[in-house]
Amino acid sequence: MRELPILFSTPMVEAVLAGRKCMTRRTHGLEKVNKNPNEWKFRQWISEVQKPISTESDWRLLAEFENETLGICGLVKAAYAVGDKMWVRERFETDTDGTVKFYAGNIEVKHNAAYRKLTKWRPGIHLFKKDARIWLECTGVRLERLQDISEADAIAEGVLNFNNKPNLWVDYCPQNHYSKEELEDGYPYEPSAAYSFLTLWESTVKPTAWLPDLASDLVVLPPPTRLSVSTNKL
Repeated sequence: MRELPILFSTPMVEAVLAGRKCMTRRTHGLEKVNKNPNEWKFRQWISEVQKPISTESDWRLLAEFENETLGICGLVKAAYAVGDKMWVRERFETDTDGTVKFYAGNIEVKHNAAYRKLTKWRPGIHLFKKDARIWLECTGVRLERLQDISEADAIAEGVLNFNNKPNLWVDYCPQNHYSKEELEDGYPYEPSAAYSFLTLWESTVKPTAWLPDLASDLVVLPPPTRLSVSTNKL
């Protein structure tokens, strides 16, 4: 078992806190495969123990790929493995007395514009493990094409309904998909959770990430009942 950081945007931290998010997709380590993903074929998962230490906590999960065009094989280390404990890095600030406050779920952030502007909020990448309030456990890992996401998995990613309407979903990049007139008329929604996730991915990763030929590894996080929202570890 390892203890590793995982970075989430504010909307996704709020989704975790609300119990909506129990899954996340990561492409770290797949950069080479994703340059020409159609040339690479996933073969199998391999467990590897790190030398010279050989304890259960030193196991790593590797994905083996084969490139038939080049006649070579390659190994990609999965970002997380089953049993790993993950502490969430999120936007925060530190008071003069050393108290850590978080942006997500902060009532003052939502209702006090002055507080929002005057506070020096720091990116989650700078949060120390000892200050993390959310700990997660990895309960499964699988690899799939990004565009193959199902409606159920998109919902598990934490996307929101639009105005609480069950068949409409939030567009997280409306300025990229709708005209000014459409936005004024209230059109920033998508017809499915999968399309909503497309816009979420675009807003947090990069616009070119949602492509028919893009692969992505999938890390399945624990259900809400397995979350620990505190400074204590699981």
